[in-house]
Amino acid sequence: MLGDNDSGFPSKKRITMKQKEITLQFLVADILYQWPQTIPIFLKYKMKCVGCSMSAFEILADALRIHGIPTDQFLDDLNGAVIEGEAH
Repeated sequence: MLGDNDSGFPSKKRITMKQKEITLQFLVADILYQWPQTIPIFLKYKMKCVGCSMSAFEILADALRIHGIPTDQFLDDLNGAVIEGEAH
């Protein structure tokens, strides 16, 4: 995990295997790798993060802001996909 710094950039949180809930501080690429069942959610919202080289450097909060997507509903959908994927 990268910590807060004086650069003015938000800190990025690396995912550990124990984490079950996605937050806005996760790198988009980490989300897609750890929970591939979230890919349809990104596509549903017309986000082109799947396959984008910037996803390795961009946290979810920034990606949502850039695409103009409300965070609450998107996070609910992502975490719902994670829970549903674990049930199978």
